Amino acid sequence: MNGPDVNPGRLASGTAERRLRVLVVDDHEVVHWGLRLMLGEQPWVERCLSARNGEEALALTQRYDPHVALVDLFVGRESGAEICERLRAASPTTSVLMISGAGRISPNQMQLRMCSEHHCSG
Repeated sequence: MNGPDVNPGRLASGTAERRLRVLVVDDHEVVHWGLRLMLGEQPWVERCLSARNGEEALALTQRYDPHVALVDLFVGRESGAEICERLRAASPTTSVLMISGAGRISPNQMQLRMCSEHHCSG
């Protein structure tokens, strides 16, 4: 089963009709504000949703079926990898990308990140 065409270049150039629903999952208000502001200006974005925890992310995924989810590596005390797993179970066609504002990631965090990429790849 093929997923949605999520190439912004093709979408913005008009060669694809569908615009994307994007879900941002992060516990920092400035991230929500910045990404929603930036993504909201893009012609290929239909709607930019935001969740501050896994529960909100799952509810928004079930309601809006986003094409793409941007999930922070750590959302409060929650693991971004675990949130990815739940989102993918709820919506297998959603492409999930891990994001992080961390300047440095320890080897343990990198191992978690690598593991999460296995579970979250679209």
